[in-house]
Amino acid sequence: MSTREFSDWLNLKLEEKGWLQAELARRSGLSPATISRVINENRGVSIETCKAIANAFKIPPEIVLRVAGIMTDKPKDDPKLEEAMHLFQQIPEEDQQVLISLMHVIAERKEKYSTKN
Repeated sequence: MSTREFSDWLNLKLEEKGWLQAELARRSGLSPATISRVINENRGVSIETCKAIANAFKIPPEIVLRVAGIMTDKPKDDPKLEEAMHLFQQIPEEDQQVLISLMHVIAERKEKYSTKN
């Protein structure tokens, strides 16, 4: 993927979250200048930058690494994942977003309870 495509993807994620670049910088621990250079296509992204962005968005780093073109391998074949993907692709886009939001809530709840024990 080109730096342009990564920049477009990052801008879309910021828009979805309602964040400014400064908020992404704060949540990722990256400098505002780094975020600006990535968005303005003046800089490629490193693995560490991708991981920091993924952490800020609370998404798996593999997603960001793939979007950035750093990671190209396909995830392992898993029948449950394949079924989930098949079903996911059949539902309307607005319902897909609801499902993703629900999955985030469940994952955050799991993370919250696992850190208490």
